[in-house]
Amino acid sequence: MRRFFLFTVILLMAASSCLAQSISFGRYEQDGNPDNGMEPLTWVVLEQDGDSLFLLCEYAVDCIQYNKKYNNSTTYENATVRAWLNEDFLSAAFTEEERTQIIKGMHENKAKKGYRSKGGQDTEDYVFLLSAQELEAYFPDKKDRTCQPTGYAVAKGVRVKRGNCPWWLRTPGREQHHASCVTIDGGYYDYFDISCPTNGIRPAIQIRVTEPGK
Repeated sequence: MRRFFLFTVILLMAASSCLAQSISFGRYEQDGNPDNGMEPLTWVVLEQDGDSLFLLCEYAVDCIQYNKKYNNSTTYENATVRAWLNEDFLSAAFTEEERTQIIKGMHENKAKKGYRSKGGQDTEDYVFLLSAQELEAYFPDKKDRTCQPTGYAVAKGVRVKRGNCPWWLRTPGREQHHASCVTIDGGYYDYFDISCPTNGIRPAIQIRVTEPGK
């Protein structure tokens, strides 16, 4: 059996009282100055299950439309942001060795109860957005959902107020041309047009970790 171990993990105490740890894994342009190279990505540890960790980026690292085209047929399965996460972001943020540690998992795409929109097919991804259900499970308190953007995300056009920005979820909104997101103050909003260009991206991943020598 192949053993995976994480060279770049640094365990830190996160600022939030309900989230115990964060780690450094991968690199991405964040300060808006490409001349000094990419900066290490910090991830909040949402859950540990055996030798796997469920991680969410601490900051909104980019600003991408949920879908480039405004229409009534988009689900997360065929959304622009899903392709970007698993192609552009995956290749840019992680080395080949780091990519072997990222677990390709199946993720449910449920619609919110009472909505007319459809969640679509479940998706198998390396990198993904949180669902509305995962948001409620891991961030029950509104104050813990607020997110700051990186300088690079600000340069890309993310909307900022009081230092925070809105960030996309993968769950569709009330109509098929809407997608859900977390608001600047940590609230939940389900009327954002899928082509909105000013919401931030907080990627989520699952990685497998085995300590060296074990």
